[in-house]
Amino acid sequence: MVIENSKSEIADKLKKLSDFSRIDYLERCLMEKKDLFIKTFCHHKLAEFYSSKRMFGKAAQHMDAIARLGTTYNEKLQYYMEVVRLLVEAGDYHHAVEVFDKTLSYANNFRRVELKKEFLMILRARAERLEGNLKRAGALEVFEVLYRLSDDVDKKWIKQKLIKYYEMFGKSKELARMRA
Repeated sequence: MVIENSKSEIADKLKKLSDFSRIDYLERCLMEKKDLFIKTFCHHKLAEFYSSKRMFGKAAQHMDAIARLGTTYNEKLQYYMEVVRLLVEAGDYHHAVEVFDKTLSYANNFRRVELKKEFLMILRARAERLEGNLKRAGALEVFEVLYRLSDDVDKKWIKQKLIKYYEMFGKSKELARMRA
C-alpha cells in the first residue's frame, strides 16, 4: 500500500529505494493513485529509469501513457514524438511509424511538416549511428524505412546507401528493384 499522496513525498521515498524497488513502488503508485498529476509523475520517472537502463521499449510504453494523459495538443505532440524517438532507439521502426502517424493526427498542417522533418532526422541519426558502429544490417533496416518516408530530394542519397548495402549483403532482388 502506498501512503504517500504528493509528488514530493513520492520523490523523497524514491531516493531511499534501490532500482528495482523503485520500479515496484512506482508501479504500485500507478495502480493505487487516481490523481492524474501523480500518474504522470510516476510514468515519467519510470520512463527516465528505463531509458537510463537502455530499455527503450518499456520507456516508450510509459511515455505513451503520459501522452495519453496529456491535456493540450502541444503536450501530446511533444510526448508522442518522445515515444517515436524511444521506439526508434529500441529498433521498433514499424511501431514508431504507427505512433508517428498518430502524432500527425494531433497536428495542424504547418506543424505536420516540422514533425515529419524531425522524424526523418531521428531516423537518419539512428542510421548514421548504426553505420558508425558497423551495424550494417540495422542501418539497412533504417534506410529502408527512410526511403519509404522521404521526399524526392533525400531519396537519391538514401537510394545510394541502399544500393551499397544491397550489394554488400547480396540482396539481388532488392538491388534490381532499386536500380530499375
